[in-house]
Amino acid sequence: MPKAEVTQGSAYFHEEGEFLAVLRNVEERRTPFTYKSHHKAVQRGQKRAGDEGEVHRWMWTWELLQGPNAGSEIVLETDPSVELEGWSPARVAYEALQGEPLSLGQDVDTDLVVGMKARVVLTHQAPRQAGDRTFFDTKITDVLPAKDGDEASQYQGDEPPF
Repeated sequence: MPKAEVTQGSAYFHEEGEFLAVLRNVEERRTPFTYKSHHKAVQRGQKRAGDEGEVHRWMWTWELLQGPNAGSEIVLETDPSVELEGWSPARVAYEALQGEPLSLGQDVDTDLVVGMKARVVLTHQAPRQAGDRTFFDTKITDVLPAKDGDEASQYQGDEPPF
């Protein structure tokens, strides 16, 4: 019969820190919704409660290659646009993977960076309440280029080398 000792553990699944990761997939996701009276667009008179809308996002799926959660996946959700000015998580991720800055008018094809490695920075978010549950989220807050030496000790393919 299996036995275990109760330990404190952590409320967060992923540890905080900077970890080498490989980009496994970038998926476009469109999620339909119905405007409610509390939406800003309804309050501004741009939409009516009951109108249909859609949220369009890019979902960047990363597999962690090092640290206590190596082998697990975490998703970075971004706007489906790449902008040079201001904070653009899609631009930051793409530039870190490509290793060079983007230029105005350049085409961005996420298929070209799938399978490439970068360093992701994971940060614990403040606990949030939803009904009687508390959620402990960890988000990717930055994507940095891979460091020299990262490639030598990590595998590239879909299957681990063992």
